[in-house]
Amino acid sequence: MSGKNNGTKVLKSVMIGTMALTPVLSIGFGVEKASATATLTIGEKVAIENFVTEFNSLDSKKQELVRIVMNVLAKNPEQSIEKGYVENLKTSYTKLLSTTRGEEITSEKLESRYLAFKEDVRGVKEDVTSEELVTYYTAIINGLVKAVSGLEADQYGNLLGSGLYSELEAVYKKNPVPESLKPVVKVPSIGILDGIQSEFTAYLNSLNQGPGPGPIPPVTPPITGDVTVEVDGSIVNSNPQAVIDAIEKAAKVEELVIKVQAGTTNVEIPATILAALDKKNSDAVVVLQFGNVSYELPVNAFDLAAVAKDLGVASVELRLNVSVKKVDNPLASKTAYKVLADAYDFNVSVVAPGGKSVALTVFPTPIKRTLPAAAKLNAATTVGVTVDAKGKVTAVPTYVSGDTTANLYRSTNSVYTLIEHSKSFTDITKGTSWAEEYVDKLASRMVVNGKTQTTFAPTLKITRGEFAAILSRGLGIVAMDKTANSFKDVSASQAFNQNGEIAAVVEAGIVAGYTDGSFRPYEEITRDQAAIMISRAIDYVGTDKVTFDKKKALTAFKDSKEIGAASRKHVERVYQAGLLDGYLDDTFRPNADANRGQMAKIIYNFLAEIKFIN
Repeated sequence: MSGKNNGTKVLKSVMIGTMALTPVLSIGFGVEKASATATLTIGEKVAIENFVTEFNSLDSKKQELVRIVMNVLAKNPEQSIEKGYVENLKTSYTKLLSTTRGEEITSEKLESRYLAFKEDVRGVKEDVTSEELVTYYTAIINGLVKAVSGLEADQYGNLLGSGLYSELEAVYKKNPVPESLKPVVKVPSIGILDGIQSEFTAYLNSLNQGPGPGPIPPVTPPITGDVTVEVDGSIVNSNPQAVIDAIEKAAKVEELVIKVQAGTTNVEIPATILAALDKKNSDAVVVLQFGNVSYELPVNAFDLAAVAKDLGVASVELRLNVSVKKVDNPLASKTAYKVLADAYDFNVSVVAPGGKSVALTVFPTPIKRTLPAAAKLNAATTVGVTVDAKGKVTAVPTYVSGDTTANLYRSTNSVYTLIEHSKSFTDITKGTSWAEEYVDKLASRMVVNGKTQTTFAPTLKITRGEFAAILSRGLGIVAMDKTANSFKDVSASQAFNQNGEIAAVVEAGIVAGYTDGSFRPYEEITRDQAAIMISRAIDYVGTDKVTFDKKKALTAFKDSKEIGAASRKHVERVYQAGLLDGYLDDTFRPNADANRGQMAKIIYNFLAEIKFIN
């Protein structure tokens, strides 16, 4: 065997080999129903003898690989035996498949063990035909021998090689379990293959021989805790089962921290690790540390099952490839920008066997990435920006988290860097407006715009379109499908919707359109309507990021009865979060129009609370 696709056939044959023994277990069930003692048919003996001959023709490593597969199945009889039969058959089944390293496998041993299993089977099931079992066994055992005998040494480190699961499924589809055998035997779950890989890698490590030239480097054990599992990037692929074990043993995993080796720009995470993390805590985050640059990807931010369906493979076959590369800063030569940091290109893709992949460019939630700067940062004027392939610069939510580091949030991947930007307006400076502090901070971070280049107009009423766009920019939301919510009165030519901001907040569930297909972007919003949007934005980012004072109640306002039934819970929520207060006369005035100055205070307080701005 040569080529990477043969690696697929190897494990196929290994799994098939275990199944090869599973049918061996089954051959001849009920053939001599009238006999007092079960015996082996000629077909059974020939099948066992052929397997032993071919097994002994393999070198020691390949023999050990077959043993590992057999032992994995032996430990999990429910993988190959139907539920109603496991209790009665597990003892003899386990004994049949269990082998120790270096143990000689002989026809006599297998015949004896198989006979014991066969007698147990005859006690619970009598109508399986020997002919079907022999045919099934022969088809599968031949695949095992051919595949393992052709396995190349450089394929040992990736037994889940290209196309493995697809080929396994194809083999089983081509050779289905015979009707008479279906009540007893079933195809084992392919999810156990990761366990096979880790055990085989451990075996090779014990020989100090790697999957290819040179020794296998020592595996860094995971560091486990109640909320964090920390691993070296190399272990993710060399021993994924160790990572899975660490996740399962931790009390509650909130973060899986993967420290990528210096000089490495990408890491591939097996889907089995992500599945284990999701099962432990669906809100957990994968934190990838590329030196002093980090990238945090929530495990619920992507749907591997959907991608697998699109690619025509099983989800367990997939790997998540995360790439973080330092690139030439596209703003370095632009005199309009004062650049504060290097530029990094972030990319995520899902890779299937055979090289097929799907790029994940937009996520349903803002993704956090941390960038380092060359010098101390000014929290008031440091802005993270993304630069697309056409050179378009877009500001993103930025929180200066250290003297020389900043966290950037946005639901897309691209090239990111840091710049310095400061903005103020003539009509709110020097104490002329109480909103000056909030407007300046938001404008410097490019979250809000003025009505002109020099004026903000803080007392002007704010519209639905403006408020929605500001929330989209402030939270770093990008629509996964900009055309999914096409309103008859919204277009890309409108100032507040240059980047599809309306579709983004609608998709995020923060605001909705009307039943007549309109959005009414120029309709002025009231204070309680603004509260509804902020409340839904809290749900979008996560209520755990906001502190609520439950002692606060709407009855504190003299006009609390004027707050509508549909908005009461939202108004109370943002009031308890300290994001929206009443007036000095203890009224809330829910139906009063919100103005641009009030909006600036609400938005700033919200973004500061969730640490999307300093």
